[in-house]
Amino acid sequence: MDCRYLLYGVSCYLITGFIEGLYLWQNSTTVEGSFWGTIGKSSLVLAALNPQSGLGADQIAYATGIGVILGIFVAVLQAYSLPHRILRLLGLSKRTNEVDIWELTHNSPDIDKWVIVRHHDNGKVYQGWVQGYSDGGDERELLLTEVTVYAKSMDTHELVEVDKIPVLYLGLDRKNTVLELAPIKKRNFND
Repeated sequence: MDCRYLLYGVSCYLITGFIEGLYLWQNSTTVEGSFWGTIGKSSLVLAALNPQSGLGADQIAYATGIGVILGIFVAVLQAYSLPHRILRLLGLSKRTNEVDIWELTHNSPDIDKWVIVRHHDNGKVYQGWVQGYSDGGDERELLLTEVTVYAKSMDTHELVEVDKIPVLYLGLDRKNTVLELAPIKKRNFND
């Protein structure tokens, strides 16, 4: 079992136990212990899944609901790279959550999705909008739309338009391909 799943499950039950402890402490007529004692006992017993205490259907339902909310929260953190952004703002890191430069380039809000792909093996140049890209492995893939294909003319050795393609899949060899991207121009609304 992956350690992340275990940690995720324990976190869900720990939060459920914390909420249950708050409820017990607030609605208890006879306070047996302190605030933190009541919450800590409830949280740890539930998070440890103590077989002597048993689990009720309501606890499982609450933990499932909290699991959905926690999953959405973690997905948002990862999608928007919030921990890395905060660390960069504080000057503590220059890292991003992207695995490599390929993903950083395609996920960057500062880079336009219009791309020029120069393929050295066949001498062709492709211009188009990036609609999708692969996110791992050695082979890189691009899905381009509104593509214009150029090739070198045999006579003049200049690039000449040879085709227009609505949607094009490109399987790219990283060593023989160059991508040219442009930064998004910041619009000045005062002009």
